[in-house]
Amino acid sequence: MVSFEEIDIKDFIRFYFNKIIYVIVAIMVVVVGGNVYNIFFRVPMYQSSTTIVLAGQNSGVSSYAYTNTDYQLNRNLLSTYSSIIKSRQVLQSVIDGLNLNYTVNELSKNISVQSVSDTELIKISCVSNNPTEAKNIANSIVPIFTSKVKNIYKIDNVTVLDKAIESYVPSNINLVKENLIYILIGFTISSLLIFVTYYFDTSIKSSSEIEEKFHLTVLGLVPKEDNK
Repeated sequence: MVSFEEIDIKDFIRFYFNKIIYVIVAIMVVVVGGNVYNIFFRVPMYQSSTTIVLAGQNSGVSSYAYTNTDYQLNRNLLSTYSSIIKSRQVLQSVIDGLNLNYTVNELSKNISVQSVSDTELIKISCVSNNPTEAKNIANSIVPIFTSKVKNIYKIDNVTVLDKAIESYVPSNINLVKENLIYILIGFTISSLLIFVTYYFDTSIKSSSEIEEKFHLTVLGLVPKEDNK
C-alpha cells in the first residue's frame, strides 16, 4: 500500500488520466439519473406571491397626512402581522373559502411570509403543485387577514401592492443548477474511487519503483509483446 508521504503526484496524475473514462461515465450516470428523477418522479411545485404595504391608518381619507408615528406603528406591527397571516383562524378561513383539501398545518407549510428589510412591505407566498391554486390561496389570504387586523387593532392600514399571478415555472426545480451539482457529485465520487484504487494498489508499475522500494539495481527489462 502506498503511504501519503510516498505518493508521486506525477504518477498519480498519469494514473488518473488513464482512468478518465470512468470519471466521464460516472458523471453521465449521475446526470442522467438525476434528470430522470426530476422528469418522472419529482412533483413540480409552483409559487405565487402577493405583496401588501402597511399604509396610513386612514388612507381612504384624502386629507389624512401620513405621520412618523404611523410609520413607527406599522414597522412595529410587521412581525405581529406576519404571525396573524399564518394563524389558524386566517388559514382555516382560506381553506373554507376555497374548499381546499388541506389541514391548517399542511397549508401553513406551504405559506411563507417575509417582511422586506427596511420597508413596510410584506410578501406573502404560497407554493402548490397547481399554479392556479397557489395564486388563489395567496390572493385569498389578504382580505381575510385585513379583516382580522380591523377587528383586532381597529385600524385599516393594509393595502395590496401586487396581486399574486399564476407562475408556470416550477420553484423547486432548477435544471441548470441541479445539473451542475450532479456533475460535481459524479466527478467527486469517481475521483475519490480512483484515488482509493491508486492508494491501495501494491503492484509494481515501473522499474524505478523497484529501485526505490527494494534498493535493487534493475539489470534488464523484458518488453511486453502482443500476440502478433
